[in-house]
Amino acid sequence: MKHTLIASLAALITSLAVTGAETRLPADPQPTPLSEGKPVKASTVWSAGYEAAKANDGDDESRWGAAPDARSGWLEVDLGQDTEVAFVVIKELAYQRTKAFAVECKEGGNWHEIATGNTIAGEKVLKFTPVTARYFRLHIKAASDVPTIEEFQLYAPGAKITARAEKPRDPKLKWFDEAKYGLFINWGLYSIPAGEWNGKPYDNIGEWIMHSAKIPVKEYEQLAKQFNPGKFNAEEWAQLAEDAGMKYLVFDCKHHDGFALYHSEISKYNCYDATPWKRDPMKELQAACDRHHIKLCFYYSQATDWHEPNGGMNNWDFKPDNEKDFDQYLRDKSLPQVKELLSNYGPIGLIWFDVPVMMSAQRSKLFADLVHSIQPATLINSRLGEGNLHDYQSMGDNEIPHRVISGAWETAATINDTWGYKKNDHNWKQPDNITFKLVDIVSKGGNYLLNVGPMGDGSIPQPSQDILRKVGKWLKVNGEAVYGAGKTPFGDELGKSDWRCTVQPLDWAWGKPGKLYFHLFKWPGGQFNLTGVNGKIKQSYMLADPERKLLGMELTAAGDKLTVRLPEKATDEIDSVLCVEVE
Repeated sequence: MKHTLIASLAALITSLAVTGAETRLPADPQPTPLSEGKPVKASTVWSAGYEAAKANDGDDESRWGAAPDARSGWLEVDLGQDTEVAFVVIKELAYQRTKAFAVECKEGGNWHEIATGNTIAGEKVLKFTPVTARYFRLHIKAASDVPTIEEFQLYAPGAKITARAEKPRDPKLKWFDEAKYGLFINWGLYSIPAGEWNGKPYDNIGEWIMHSAKIPVKEYEQLAKQFNPGKFNAEEWAQLAEDAGMKYLVFDCKHHDGFALYHSEISKYNCYDATPWKRDPMKELQAACDRHHIKLCFYYSQATDWHEPNGGMNNWDFKPDNEKDFDQYLRDKSLPQVKELLSNYGPIGLIWFDVPVMMSAQRSKLFADLVHSIQPATLINSRLGEGNLHDYQSMGDNEIPHRVISGAWETAATINDTWGYKKNDHNWKQPDNITFKLVDIVSKGGNYLLNVGPMGDGSIPQPSQDILRKVGKWLKVNGEAVYGAGKTPFGDELGKSDWRCTVQPLDWAWGKPGKLYFHLFKWPGGQFNLTGVNGKIKQSYMLADPERKLLGMELTAAGDKLTVRLPEKATDEIDSVLCVEVE
């Protein structure tokens, strides 16, 4: 090393949390990290597809994940020889997992800290006085969830960290941008045991019961003989989505257990051929969603399939994943079933792929090409696999970022603590909590896909229905502040834990006419004060006021601070929305 340990510790460290498109790495020219493609190892690994090398492959969509029970861990990069390093860029899944971390280099066989921090939550750039070493390490000392790093990049002195323009919006995202709020439905054979097997409850999410209990395929298949959901009603499901104010519905057509929730000709292990029910819920949902103007979409587990000898992630009945003929599984089941779903059920809004174990860029391309050849307008989420062949980014489960995110993205989340139905899970998120999450996500540029888990008889639990309809009631009054709305121009979270801002139109910016919607989850009293105004204010009113009576306003001479005189009481019990029109 050129610098002594004392000099390294004394170095001035500047930490810049990257927000949105304002201080991201440039797209052209793109500085090449010294670490890209170099040998890397990790403390632990989640599973195949999440190896340490995913964190220095130059692909933001792949990532290293530590073991499922890990709450600390490290990534070590070998640069091959002593190399001068002055910048580190860390990219973590965008919600706050890391609680304490250090960037370290090895000197004389010992690790020494050269930079430290607490949170990452997105992208973080660390700049320090250059140090020279061969080995560098990201040491996550404490985390609230499994350490998950998309990129750990090392840069030479002089690397430019500058702005990168946001990509133009793809026109086929128009419906997605307008919808903002969707209904996710996870339902299948796993809804029958509902979190228990042989009298023993399992803590993991309901749809993973086969994996959690290591149930042999032949035993799990017996559930199909019990699957006869007499209370399933596609019309009621679509009506619930409409009442809730949701604009699209994502139906679980095949989860990791390999059982198809539609009439498949490819595999007889489906709800029509393998059960006494003899119905096709996807076909019934197609008709019901059309009647209620809901965009029909589907979930399909393309790689993880515990029922198939060559599918991913069943190593209690079958070989380890690295010994399987995975391409046989893709060729004979997964790809043909996706083709069926795209061909037999009319226009599909999006396909929600999941858990892309062993999904190389070449394999991902097979699916993307198939989708584009049959329904080119159908969107693909980012869990397809390697290769960046997606149309929008899926955040981690229940993950809401703490910052504005550029590009199209979506948070999929549960209404309680599980996706598939569990009989003992009554931890329902309340309407005010769901409304806040919806607005929070929209204010940062995303969509909210909220899941319910129907019971084995096909009925959606009544608490789920009541909660969703109450949120829908709020949306009927305040929907213009959500549907098609754009992200806040005032920084990530308006500096307030209980205020948020959305805008119309989607791409609104200062200097253009438009509307700003201030969501006041906590009523501020007699007036609303806002700094950072940079435009001519036309008028303001409360969205919940049917007469839209204009409110008194004052703007400072400098034009940067606005005061609005509010009604004495909040206009909504959940979220009172103040609309400020800008000329």
